[in-house]
Amino acid sequence: MSRQERERAIIEAFETTVARAGLRGATMQAVAEAAGMSKRTVYDIFGSRDAIFTAWVRHIRAGFVRELHGQERALPLRQRLACLLGCEIKGTEYERRMMVLRAVCAEAETAPQIAQAFLREGPFVAQQIVQEELERARENGEIRIIDCALAAQMLLDMVHTGKLERILDPQKPAPTEAQTEAQLEMALDVFVSGIAI
Repeated sequence: MSRQERERAIIEAFETTVARAGLRGATMQAVAEAAGMSKRTVYDIFGSRDAIFTAWVRHIRAGFVRELHGQERALPLRQRLACLLGCEIKGTEYERRMMVLRAVCAEAETAPQIAQAFLREGPFVAQQIVQEELERARENGEIRIIDCALAAQMLLDMVHTGKLERILDPQKPAPTEAQTEAQLEMALDVFVSGIAI
């Protein structure tokens, strides 16, 4: 396996282990066993459990918000925002990640560094990516808003409305792909019509 493949395998093993046993149960030994690697290999690649967690947060954040590349940057604003925000993970991965987020919430008080790392590498980076795209749109004369940070947060809130309910209530059904797409489309319609020149 290449280093990149090992990193991915460890991140997936971490996610599976936390979903099954919580953050406390996700020891380096448990993650190594789930990844089918030695504990030494896991330490060589990541160095600590916190480093694996940070890599996991970055990985899932990319499943919700990603940066634009190449020709995507030339698309109209609404299409650019759809590219940024239209890559959410669904199905089994979605359920596993909800379980990990529940574990993070449950242990946030006793392990505040975990909650802080999640916010720093997840929602804060996501907001920054959207904010930078809105700032580019403002510079290009596509929109006329002053506070791009606030606008980015509002858009993300619209797109991800209902996530907290899913974290708090495991019995609440996961949204279907059609529901997720409809929510994204409506959020983009409302947001772009409200800020476009």
